[in-house]
Amino acid sequence: MHIGDNIKRLRLERKLTLKELADRIGDVHFGTLSNIEKGTRNPSYEMMIKIADALGVTLDYLTRKSTKAIIEDKLEELHMTTGELSERANVPVKFINNIDSIDPNEGDYDYVSRIAIALGLQPNVLKSALAQQEPPTYDNSVSTIPSADFTPININDFINIPILGSVRAGEPMLAGDNIEGYNLVPKKDLCSDQEYFYLRVQGDSMNQEFTEGTLLLIEKAPWVENGTIAVVLIDGLEATVKRVIQNDNMVTLIPMSNNPEHIPHMYDVIKDKITIVGKVKQATRVY
Repeated sequence: MHIGDNIKRLRLERKLTLKELADRIGDVHFGTLSNIEKGTRNPSYEMMIKIADALGVTLDYLTRKSTKAIIEDKLEELHMTTGELSERANVPVKFINNIDSIDPNEGDYDYVSRIAIALGLQPNVLKSALAQQEPPTYDNSVSTIPSADFTPININDFINIPILGSVRAGEPMLAGDNIEGYNLVPKKDLCSDQEYFYLRVQGDSMNQEFTEGTLLLIEKAPWVENGTIAVVLIDGLEATVKRVIQNDNMVTLIPMSNNPEHIPHMYDVIKDKITIVGKVKQATRVY
Protein backbone atom coordinates (compact mmCIF):
# COMPACT_ATOMS: atom_id res chain seq x y z
CA MET A 1 0.00 0.00 0.00
CA HIS A 2 1.40 3.41 -1.01
CA ILE A 3 0.70 6.82 0.49
CA GLY A 4 -1.97 7.43 -2.16
CA ASP A 5 -4.12 4.71 -0.59
CA ASN A 6 -3.98 6.49 2.77
CA ILE A 7 -4.87 9.82 1.15
CA LYS A 8 -7.82 8.32 -0.70
CA ARG A 9 -9.11 6.51 2.40
CA LEU A 10 -8.93 9.67 4.53
CA ARG A 11 -10.50 11.77 1.77
CA LEU A 12 -13.44 9.38 1.40
CA GLU A 13 -13.90 9.19 5.18
CA ARG A 14 -14.30 12.97 5.14
CA LYS A 15 -16.67 12.74 2.14
CA LEU A 16 -14.45 14.99 0.02
CA THR A 17 -14.13 14.93 -3.75
CA LEU A 18 -10.70 15.30 -5.32
CA LYS A 19 -11.60 18.86 -6.32
CA GLU A 20 -12.75 19.73 -2.79
CA LEU A 21 -9.49 18.41 -1.35
CA ALA A 22 -7.51 20.31 -4.00
CA ASP A 23 -9.39 23.50 -3.06
CA ARG A 24 -8.52 22.96 0.62
CA ILE A 25 -4.85 22.53 -0.24
CA GLY A 26 -4.61 25.34 -2.79
CA ASP A 27 -2.05 25.60 -5.62
CA VAL A 28 -2.67 22.03 -6.76
CA HIS A 29 -4.89 20.57 -9.52
CA PHE A 30 -7.25 17.76 -8.61
CA GLY A 31 -5.74 15.75 -11.47
CA THR A 32 -2.41 15.81 -9.65
CA LEU A 33 -4.10 14.47 -6.52
CA SER A 34 -5.74 11.75 -8.60
CA ASN A 35 -2.32 10.63 -9.86
CA ILE A 36 -0.95 10.65 -6.30
CA GLU A 37 -3.84 8.49 -5.11
CA LYS A 38 -3.29 6.08 -8.01
CA GLY A 39 0.41 5.84 -7.18
CA THR A 40 1.54 7.13 -10.58
CA ARG A 41 3.00 10.28 -9.04
CA ASN A 42 4.99 10.70 -5.83
CA PRO A 43 4.15 13.80 -3.76
CA SER A 44 6.96 16.05 -2.58
CA TYR A 45 7.62 16.44 1.14
CA GLU A 46 6.03 19.91 1.05
CA MET A 47 2.97 18.53 -0.75
CA MET A 48 2.56 15.75 1.86
CA ILE A 49 2.53 18.38 4.61
CA LYS A 50 -0.18 20.35 2.78
CA ILE A 51 -2.28 17.24 2.18
CA ALA A 52 -1.98 16.19 5.83
CA ASP A 53 -3.05 19.67 6.98
CA ALA A 54 -6.00 19.66 4.57
CA LEU A 55 -7.14 16.27 5.86
CA GLY A 56 -6.66 17.30 9.51
CA VAL A 57 -4.06 14.66 10.39
CA THR A 58 -0.39 14.67 11.25
CA LEU A 59 2.19 13.87 8.59
CA ASP A 60 3.23 10.83 10.62
CA TYR A 61 -0.33 9.52 10.52
CA LEU A 62 -0.67 10.19 6.80
CA THR A 63 2.44 8.15 6.00
CA ARG A 64 1.79 5.36 8.51
CA LYS A 65 1.06 1.89 7.20
CA SER A 66 -2.47 0.90 8.19
CA THR A 67 -3.40 -2.31 10.00
CA LYS A 68 -5.17 -3.64 6.94
CA ALA A 69 -2.18 -2.85 4.71
CA ILE A 70 0.07 -4.91 7.00
CA ILE A 71 -2.42 -7.80 6.85
CA GLU A 72 -2.78 -7.56 3.05
CA ASP A 73 0.99 -7.56 2.55
CA LYS A 74 1.31 -10.67 4.71
CA LEU A 75 -1.59 -12.40 2.94
CA GLU A 76 0.14 -11.79 -0.39
CA GLU A 77 3.42 -13.11 0.97
CA LEU A 78 1.73 -16.28 2.27
CA HIS A 79 -0.51 -16.68 -0.83
CA MET A 80 -3.50 -16.75 1.52
CA THR A 81 -6.99 -15.35 0.97
CA THR A 82 -8.95 -13.31 3.50
CA GLY A 83 -11.41 -16.20 3.81
CA GLU A 84 -8.60 -18.63 4.64
CA LEU A 85 -7.26 -16.19 7.24
CA SER A 86 -10.76 -15.88 8.71
CA GLU A 87 -11.00 -19.65 9.13
CA ARG A 88 -7.50 -20.06 10.51
CA ALA A 89 -7.87 -17.22 13.03
CA ASN A 90 -11.56 -17.86 13.78
CA VAL A 91 -12.29 -14.19 13.10
CA PRO A 92 -15.17 -12.90 10.91
CA VAL A 93 -14.22 -11.84 7.38
CA LYS A 94 -16.18 -8.62 7.93
CA PHE A 95 -13.95 -7.71 10.88
CA ILE A 96 -10.81 -8.21 8.79
CA ASN A 97 -12.17 -6.18 5.86
CA ASN A 98 -13.26 -3.29 8.11
CA ILE A 99 -10.36 -3.35 10.56
CA ASP A 100 -9.19 0.16 9.62
CA SER A 101 -12.54 1.71 10.55
CA ILE A 102 -13.26 0.11 13.94
CA ASP A 103 -13.02 1.80 17.32
CA PRO A 104 -10.99 -0.94 19.05
CA ASN A 105 -12.03 -2.43 22.39
CA GLU A 106 -10.66 -5.34 24.42
CA GLY A 107 -12.49 -7.94 22.33
CA ASP A 108 -11.16 -6.45 19.11
CA TYR A 109 -7.59 -6.75 20.38
CA ASP A 110 -8.25 -10.43 21.01
CA TYR A 111 -9.32 -10.79 17.37
CA VAL A 112 -6.19 -8.90 16.30
CA SER A 113 -3.97 -11.25 18.30
CA ARG A 114 -5.55 -14.24 16.58
CA ILE A 115 -5.04 -12.66 13.17
CA ALA A 116 -1.39 -11.90 13.94
CA ILE A 117 -0.67 -15.44 15.13
CA ALA A 118 -2.40 -16.90 12.06
CA LEU A 119 -0.13 -14.74 9.87
CA GLY A 120 3.02 -15.57 11.81
CA LEU A 121 3.33 -12.04 13.19
CA GLN A 122 3.93 -10.80 16.71
CA PRO A 123 0.52 -9.61 18.04
CA ASN A 124 2.01 -6.27 19.11
CA VAL A 125 2.79 -5.44 15.46
CA LEU A 126 -0.91 -5.33 14.60
CA LYS A 127 -2.04 -4.06 18.02
CA SER A 128 0.27 -1.03 17.76
CA ALA A 129 -0.96 -0.23 14.27
CA LEU A 130 -4.59 -0.60 15.38
CA ALA A 131 -4.13 1.58 18.46
CA GLN A 132 -2.69 4.41 16.39
CA GLN A 133 -4.97 4.31 13.38
CA GLU A 134 -7.55 6.75 14.73
CA PRO A 135 -6.33 10.16 13.47
CA PRO A 136 -5.42 12.65 16.18
CA THR A 137 -7.56 15.75 16.49
CA TYR A 138 -5.52 18.87 16.38
CA ASP A 139 -6.42 22.43 15.63
CA ASN A 140 -2.90 23.82 15.27
CA SER A 141 -2.45 24.03 19.03
CA VAL A 142 -1.79 21.35 21.59
CA SER A 143 -3.15 21.65 25.08
CA THR A 144 -2.34 19.40 28.01
CA ILE A 145 -2.58 19.37 31.80
CA PRO A 146 -3.24 22.90 33.05
CA SER A 147 -0.43 24.41 35.05
CA ALA A 148 0.62 27.84 36.15
CA ASP A 149 3.97 27.23 34.45
CA PHE A 150 2.53 25.58 31.34
CA THR A 151 2.73 27.31 27.95
CA PRO A 152 0.64 25.76 25.14
CA ILE A 153 2.62 24.44 22.18
CA ASN A 154 1.69 25.73 18.74
CA ILE A 155 2.16 23.06 16.06
CA ASN A 156 2.95 25.84 13.56
CA ASP A 157 6.18 26.49 15.47
CA PHE A 158 7.51 23.08 14.43
CA ILE A 159 8.42 21.37 11.19
CA ASN A 160 8.58 17.66 10.35
CA ILE A 161 12.06 16.67 9.18
CA PRO A 162 12.38 13.34 7.31
CA ILE A 163 14.56 10.52 8.64
CA LEU A 164 16.26 9.19 5.51
CA GLY A 165 18.10 6.17 6.87
CA SER A 166 21.45 5.35 8.41
CA VAL A 167 25.02 6.57 8.10
CA ARG A 168 27.84 4.42 9.40
CA ALA A 169 30.20 6.00 11.92
CA GLY A 170 32.91 3.53 10.97
CA GLU A 171 33.29 1.97 7.57
CA PRO A 172 31.34 4.05 5.05
CA MET A 173 27.99 2.73 3.92
CA LEU A 174 25.20 3.83 1.66
CA ALA A 175 22.74 6.19 3.31
CA GLY A 176 19.28 4.99 2.24
CA ASP A 177 16.92 7.30 0.35
CA ASN A 178 13.78 5.76 1.83
CA ILE A 179 12.02 7.85 4.44
CA GLU A 180 11.84 5.91 7.72
CA GLY A 181 9.72 8.50 9.48
CA TYR A 182 9.77 12.10 10.65
CA ASN A 183 10.97 14.07 13.64
CA LEU A 184 9.51 17.38 14.83
CA VAL A 185 12.02 20.24 15.13
CA PRO A 186 11.32 23.78 16.38
CA LYS A 187 11.46 26.21 13.46
CA LYS A 188 13.57 28.55 15.57
CA ASP A 189 16.39 25.98 15.48
CA LEU A 190 16.46 25.96 11.67
CA CYS A 191 17.37 28.40 8.93
CA SER A 192 14.39 29.03 6.68
CA ASP A 193 16.52 29.00 3.51
CA GLN A 194 18.27 25.68 4.26
CA GLU A 195 17.28 22.04 3.70
CA TYR A 196 17.44 19.47 6.51
CA PHE A 197 17.13 15.74 7.02
CA TYR A 198 17.96 13.15 9.67
CA LEU A 199 20.33 10.18 9.50
CA ARG A 200 20.76 7.49 12.13
CA VAL A 201 24.28 6.60 13.34
CA GLN A 202 25.57 3.07 13.02
CA GLY A 203 28.97 1.88 14.25
CA ASP A 204 31.37 3.15 16.88
CA SER A 205 33.94 5.32 15.08
CA MET A 206 32.34 8.50 16.50
CA ASN A 207 31.32 7.13 19.90
CA GLN A 208 33.09 9.95 21.75
CA GLU A 209 30.38 12.18 20.24
CA PHE A 210 27.48 9.92 19.23
CA THR A 211 26.42 6.47 20.37
CA GLU A 212 24.91 4.02 17.92
CA GLY A 213 21.28 4.83 17.13
CA THR A 214 21.69 8.59 17.59
CA LEU A 215 19.65 10.69 15.18
CA LEU A 216 21.75 13.37 13.49
CA LEU A 217 20.06 16.48 12.14
CA ILE A 218 21.92 17.36 8.95
CA GLU A 219 21.91 20.76 7.28
CA LYS A 220 22.65 20.33 3.60
CA ALA A 221 25.85 22.14 2.61
CA PRO A 222 28.41 21.65 -0.18
CA TRP A 223 31.22 22.99 2.03
CA VAL A 224 32.04 23.06 5.75
CA GLU A 225 34.65 24.80 7.87
CA ASN A 226 37.69 22.85 9.03
CA GLY A 227 36.97 20.81 12.13
CA THR A 228 33.25 20.49 11.41
CA ILE A 229 31.56 17.12 11.93
CA ALA A 230 29.90 16.37 8.62
CA VAL A 231 28.37 13.69 6.44
CA VAL A 232 30.63 12.94 3.50
CA LEU A 233 29.80 10.95 0.37
CA ILE A 234 32.65 8.77 -0.91
CA ASP A 235 32.73 7.64 -4.55
CA GLY A 236 29.20 8.97 -4.96
CA LEU A 237 27.65 6.06 -3.08
CA GLU A 238 28.89 5.55 0.46
CA ALA A 239 28.16 8.03 3.24
CA THR A 240 30.07 8.40 6.48
CA VAL A 241 30.08 10.87 9.37
CA LYS A 242 33.47 12.22 10.49
CA ARG A 243 35.29 15.37 11.53
CA VAL A 244 36.50 17.01 8.32
CA ILE A 245 39.86 18.74 7.78
CA GLN A 246 40.81 20.08 4.36
CA ASN A 247 44.22 21.40 3.29
CA ASP A 248 44.53 22.36 -0.36
CA ASN A 249 43.36 19.32 -2.32
CA MET A 250 43.60 16.87 0.58
CA VAL A 251 40.58 15.99 2.74
CA THR A 252 41.11 14.10 6.00
CA LEU A 253 38.20 12.32 7.65
CA ILE A 254 38.91 11.94 11.36
CA PRO A 255 37.09 9.47 13.63
CA MET A 256 36.43 10.32 17.28
CA SER A 257 36.37 6.91 18.88
CA ASN A 258 37.50 4.94 21.90
CA ASN A 259 38.17 2.08 19.51
CA PRO A 260 41.82 2.24 18.31
CA GLU A 261 40.93 0.38 15.13
CA HIS A 262 39.47 3.58 13.70
CA ILE A 263 42.11 5.83 12.18
CA PRO A 264 41.99 8.98 10.01
CA HIS A 265 41.73 8.52 6.25
CA MET A 266 43.07 11.00 3.69
CA TYR A 267 41.59 11.57 0.24
CA ASP A 268 42.87 13.54 -2.74
CA VAL A 269 39.90 15.48 -4.12
CA ILE A 270 41.55 15.46 -7.55
CA LYS A 271 41.77 11.66 -7.67
CA ASP A 272 38.94 10.65 -5.33
CA LYS A 273 35.29 11.55 -5.58
CA ILE A 274 34.58 13.21 -2.23
CA THR A 275 31.38 15.22 -1.68
CA ILE A 276 30.29 17.09 1.42
CA VAL A 277 26.61 16.26 1.97
CA GLY A 278 26.00 18.47 4.99
CA LYS A 279 27.03 19.36 8.51
CA VAL A 280 25.70 17.94 11.75
CA LYS A 281 23.53 20.52 13.50
CA GLN A 282 22.01 18.46 16.31
CA ALA A 283 22.27 14.98 17.77
CA THR A 284 19.26 13.31 19.37
CA ARG A 285 19.73 10.14 21.37
CA VAL A 286 16.72 7.82 21.05
CA TYR A 287 16.15 5.38 23.95
